[in-house]
Amino acid sequence: MEIQGTFTQIRFRAESGYTVAYFYIPEERDEIVAVGYMPEIQEEFTYKLTGKYVDNINYGMQFEVESAVRIDDEKTLIRMFAGPFFKGIGEKTAIKIVNHYGVDAIRLIKENPDSLDEIKGITARNKQAILEGLKSVETDEAYFMLATMVSPRIAIKSKSYYEKKTPVKRTLREVFEEDPYRIYYDINGANIQGVDKLAMSIGVEKDDLRRITAFADRVLKDRTFKLKDSYLTDRYYRKALMEEIGVDEFLYDTVIERLTSEKRIAVEEDRIYPIEQYEAEHYIAGYLASFPQEPFDKVKKEDIDEMLELVEKRMGITYQDRQREAVESFFEEDLMILTGGPGTGKTTIVKGMVQLCSKLFPQYSIALCAPTGRASKRLRELTEKDAKTIHSLLGWDIEINEFKMNEDTPLGADLLIIDEFSMVDQLLFANLLRACGLVKKIVIIGDAEQLPPVSIGNVLQNLIDTDLFKVVRLEKIFRQKEGSDIISLAYDIKNNSCYDIESQHDIGVIECSPHQIRDVLIQVVEKALMKYDTIEDGYQNVQVIVPQYRTYNGIDELNAVLQQAFNPPSKSKREIKIGRNVYREGDKIMHLRNNSQREVYNGDIGILREIIYAKETPVDKDIIIVDYEGKEVEYGRDDAEFFTHAFCMSVHKSQGCEYPIVIFVSSDEYSHLLMRKRLVYTAVTRASRSLVIIGNKNAFLRALSRQEYVKQNTTLKERLLDLLG
Repeated sequence: MEIQGTFTQIRFRAESGYTVAYFYIPEERDEIVAVGYMPEIQEEFTYKLTGKYVDNINYGMQFEVESAVRIDDEKTLIRMFAGPFFKGIGEKTAIKIVNHYGVDAIRLIKENPDSLDEIKGITARNKQAILEGLKSVETDEAYFMLATMVSPRIAIKSKSYYEKKTPVKRTLREVFEEDPYRIYYDINGANIQGVDKLAMSIGVEKDDLRRITAFADRVLKDRTFKLKDSYLTDRYYRKALMEEIGVDEFLYDTVIERLTSEKRIAVEEDRIYPIEQYEAEHYIAGYLASFPQEPFDKVKKEDIDEMLELVEKRMGITYQDRQREAVESFFEEDLMILTGGPGTGKTTIVKGMVQLCSKLFPQYSIALCAPTGRASKRLRELTEKDAKTIHSLLGWDIEINEFKMNEDTPLGADLLIIDEFSMVDQLLFANLLRACGLVKKIVIIGDAEQLPPVSIGNVLQNLIDTDLFKVVRLEKIFRQKEGSDIISLAYDIKNNSCYDIESQHDIGVIECSPHQIRDVLIQVVEKALMKYDTIEDGYQNVQVIVPQYRTYNGIDELNAVLQQAFNPPSKSKREIKIGRNVYREGDKIMHLRNNSQREVYNGDIGILREIIYAKETPVDKDIIIVDYEGKEVEYGRDDAEFFTHAFCMSVHKSQGCEYPIVIFVSSDEYSHLLMRKRLVYTAVTRASRSLVIIGNKNAFLRALSRQEYVKQNTTLKERLLDLLG
């Protein structure tokens, strides 16, 4: 088979030419490990790799290379013909054109337009579109260059941004002449490697300060994101720039000065912040220091008690002392944090809060939100009130990466309740608060023992550590009848008292070797799915959770194994190959990004209902239709970054969700950096009725002794203490 990818880095190279290297595969939106004898390879160039995928028992999936050939102009031409200039010409037709003419396609077509008739499958309409497209290319060369070297989507967004939305209107050609790297800064999703390729093609030198500054900005963002820190120390950043782009001591000061003057970074003492993280910390601290602008109406304790009794009767429960304290604190405090593990009654308290507030203050508006679609859905079902994802609540525009709700257009809410707050990062919380100018009371709910956010910051822990806000900690377990073994295990993990784990009523432990995990997993999943009337119901209620992607029993590999077991190839089912993934009608699919326009959110689970092949569509592009519990979403090949198989998923992707049956895979092959206490605790607490642990029990237990990484470098806590302490 053949794949195309951009070389990113060497892991190993012997004198014989045997190489282990990373290549970024655009179709897969991911890197692969390629192994084999290869010629000298150059960074950032695209190569056609011939060979096959091999499932290595020690290293997971690898691509075994038979030959590696550098691609220069052919890929660019294919992207051009499949791009916005050529209406109705999809990727398959573009490949036919380039295969027929080679790198001289444009010249040969112009010299003899009728030669297009020689290509099998080219219709009269295709021919007209190609000729009209070539005329458009000639009249807007800058747009063409951006579309082919970066991407058609970035070209469209850039043209709109610079010609319509910026205070000083300018053409793309003017942007190129002034600073082509502005596209990387200004346009959401613009890849710096693509922008750099464009810049070099128009004469920008490698040592141009604009180029070095843009890459320095990228290094800061990449390193802070990887470390989950809101800043780098001056010493660390100097070393990183020297290692990655060769910035010496003299040039370092110049780069810092330029980044500062352009307001891309903030320098404070020996700390270097990406400007958005610096501003987020300041905004959060400043907002909370003056919160609320207008107080929530006071209510007498006896009125709360009287109304709470009515709520208890309606819900058929009796609140315990700590739960009553939480409800009373809700009315007394401007900002309250409610934290506790599973089964401690957080959801019962929230339901009571919402009902009490609606009864006592019917004039007040309540906004309920959570970071993920599934978490917001659970909140909506619990409270019987509308609940949204944070992105949806703020009206996120995916194309320009901006929120419609902000300081100028605030939310019309008096009370804000945020669930699953452990997942909320620093930047998202700042953006949420920017829209809360009218909010009078905030309730934050989260389990501080779960994994911190995927992005920068650990806001929940920072807020708790300041001791500035009322924190109600729920520790008593109320949910005993259902899932009690799971809850007891979770608390043993939390309290560092889990020394062994055995099969119980709600927990199954199946020990096996890495070679046996796949077969055992299939048997366990099959048995779990049999508990439901249809396999689709089973898909919604049974979830395999795995710590890591690239190993023999990694997420990608196990997804392929489970797909083969539960949705194998069939003459009655269409399938389509995107990168190394085969998507088939009937597959279990997960959406990966919040998209309020499509009303589908990160973590939503659906079924692939239909595949329409390119030849059957007027736009000559393959279409994949996924059903998310009655909501159908269409994807094309270019949307591969927005969805993936969901037969199994990572612990991070499962966070904010709850499943009746969870199957967790534990193995020594997973990185010790991942297999830690918080990760295992988070995985365990995803199960509401049944938990099955497959693999190495000792790997599971050893993970519990590994505490989390070194404390994250953020200064949010210090800023809060400075302003409120």
